[in-house]
Amino acid sequence: MATNVLASSQAEPLDVAGGLSQRFLRSFMAQVEDWCDVCRRLSVWEERRLVDEPTTEDFSEHARILEELERTGRWVALVTQNPDFPDAAAAELVAMTLKDIADRRALWHGTMTPEQREKVLTSIFDES
Repeated sequence: MATNVLASSQAEPLDVAGGLSQRFLRSFMAQVEDWCDVCRRLSVWEERRLVDEPTTEDFSEHARILEELERTGRWVALVTQNPDFPDAAAAELVAMTLKDIADRRALWHGTMTPEQREKVLTSIFDES
C-alpha cells in the first residue's frame, strides 16, 4: 500500500522543504565549478591548436566550443545574477568567465590585426 510522503504525524512536524534550497545550491555550485574548469582548460587547447599553425578545422572547432561554453554560461548566469542568489563571489566568477569567453571570441575570430593578436598571445602564453 502506498503511503503519503507529505502526511505528517503528531510526533513529527511537516517539513516539506527540509533544506531543499541548500541541496539545490550545493548541486548547482558543483555544476558551476565544472563549467569554470572546462573554461580554464580551454587555454591549453588554444595553445596546442591555435597558436602556431591553426587549420580551418581548428578554428571551426574552437568557435563551436566557445558557443557551447557561452550558452551554458548564460544558463548559469540566469541563476547567479538573480538578486536572491546567495553567493556573490560565484556570481562575479560567472560574469568574469563569460567576459573571458567573449574576449576569446574577439581574439581568435574577431577583427584584430595580426600584430594585435601577437601582442595579446605573447602576454598570455609567454613563459619568460
